[in-house]
Amino acid sequence: MTIDIGFAFLSDRITLVDVPGHDRFVKNMVRGVAGISMGLLVVAADDGIMPQTREHYHILRQLGVDRLVVALTKIDLVEADWMALVQEDIRALLAQGSQEGSTIVPVSAQTGEGIEQLRRSLLEEAQQAPRPADRGFFRLTVDRVFGQKGFGAIVTGTVLSGSYSLGTPLELVPGGREVKVRGLQSHDEATERVSLGDRAAFNISNLPVKELGRGEQLATPGMVTAPTIVLARLRLLAEAPALKHNHPVRLNVGTAEVMARVKLPSGKKLQADQEALVLLDLAGPAPMLAGDRFVARSFSPVTTIGGGVILDVEPPIKWKDQKRWASELDGLNQAEIRLRTIAAAACRPLTLSRLARRFGYAPGLLKSQWPDSVITVGRDDDPWVMAAQQLESVTAAIIAVLAAHHMASPYSAGLNREAIRQQIDGDDKFVEWQLKELLGQSKLAVTDDLWSLPDFKVTLSGNEQDLLEQMTYLALEQGFTPDYLEVWAQSLKISEELSRTLAGIAESTGTFVRIAPRLMMHKEYVSRLDAALKEHFAAHHDLSVAEFKALTGTSRKLAVPLLEFLDRTGRTVRVGDKRVAPDG
Repeated sequence: MTIDIGFAFLSDRITLVDVPGHDRFVKNMVRGVAGISMGLLVVAADDGIMPQTREHYHILRQLGVDRLVVALTKIDLVEADWMALVQEDIRALLAQGSQEGSTIVPVSAQTGEGIEQLRRSLLEEAQQAPRPADRGFFRLTVDRVFGQKGFGAIVTGTVLSGSYSLGTPLELVPGGREVKVRGLQSHDEATERVSLGDRAAFNISNLPVKELGRGEQLATPGMVTAPTIVLARLRLLAEAPALKHNHPVRLNVGTAEVMARVKLPSGKKLQADQEALVLLDLAGPAPMLAGDRFVARSFSPVTTIGGGVILDVEPPIKWKDQKRWASELDGLNQAEIRLRTIAAAACRPLTLSRLARRFGYAPGLLKSQWPDSVITVGRDDDPWVMAAQQLESVTAAIIAVLAAHHMASPYSAGLNREAIRQQIDGDDKFVEWQLKELLGQSKLAVTDDLWSLPDFKVTLSGNEQDLLEQMTYLALEQGFTPDYLEVWAQSLKISEELSRTLAGIAESTGTFVRIAPRLMMHKEYVSRLDAALKEHFAAHHDLSVAEFKALTGTSRKLAVPLLEFLDRTGRTVRVGDKRVAPDG
């Protein structure tokens, strides 16, 4: 009795995968059919359709295997009338998946009747079987692992995507470990290259057998993910029991089997013969990509209950966001899901490399598939991917933030980049790039890292202008020993708030330099300080606090914040209790 998968060659390009029929070994059957293009369903004429026949058929349907040939065996043991009834039952079963037109070939291993016709039917159907979509990078599901004396570890599997040539970098997923390939075979012959649809055997030189396992994948580095939670579309079979929230299932995807809990964002039970978007919370990482098909089997008793397709391998982390995301994607096809995923990133756009991993396609191939409404911006090596409307919305959000700030704080010259980023909840590097873009388009203006709308100017009343001039005079008069802003407020007989506002305006125009949060110095004295430091370090290796006080005539109370300002702005470097020049 077959208990595990086996292999034989129908031709130099077609491999037959023999899978077990007994219900105790269905998990091995599922692993064996991962990546196949067509199925050969075997029904014994004397037994007719058995429960495992139905389960195998449902598994093939869930995995998207639409082309079938049926071998009706042991015809030498039954009468013609009985064989006709069995064929009617087979047609009725195949009609559940609209495959009633599949070829049924009566055969007898005892007499040899129909064997050659079966072979011809398989070859003919194989010519028509659709090839799986090439994702633009190499990917192979591991279905066998064994050691061979003198060679070491051998892994075999079906190439699901791309091609591999000896010497090309590979990684093992999960784990991301580097894989070094010593030798390569396909159809029992040594080869330098395998490609989509091939059966392949890899001789691994740097990993022992005990560190390799069925269910893992060999892939182009960085392209295959191993998530622990995914968003999927799940459909239950007509005879399956209803599923409630957090129901445990066995998930078979590729050649991996992993326990998972089905989370139902709708809050309603998933009934038999119904379909819904679900979150699959996996017990451990399993290699899979968006678009992969899976089979769901009950925990106990173990039987196939449904299947579906993976939609997103990076759903939101929080449950409330997961429910919202599932609601947004409900009813969308794969292309629409991609567009929604791109646009939903808002002010934190996703890079091309990250989207490639999330959607499961090589970057170049992915770019060729999206519509004109999707654009790339920013860095040439790994640009951000955005919907055109999304970029317009980001621009509008930045302008709205600055407009609101100007209205609320008319004496403020603008906002710094971090303040803008926080208010729009943006990605730091993207916001930096976008601000520069808008500056180049004359949609924004910037002065000393304070961003504003281009037509905005701080307007002071006549009295406020006089007060600002008096404050500027104070700063010049006090030189290296400026008072704190609250002392200036007392000197000018104004509120501390107005003192901070006026000082901020002078800072935005470059007249004042902020030494500490409540301490300003006139730019003229900052220039003099730079010159004094240059002269000092030309003659001395370091600068003590006492020397700095003598150099500037300032008090120890002001010397400390001034020295910290010099360190912070890179004018000096602190070594112990002294300062040295940045290049010394």
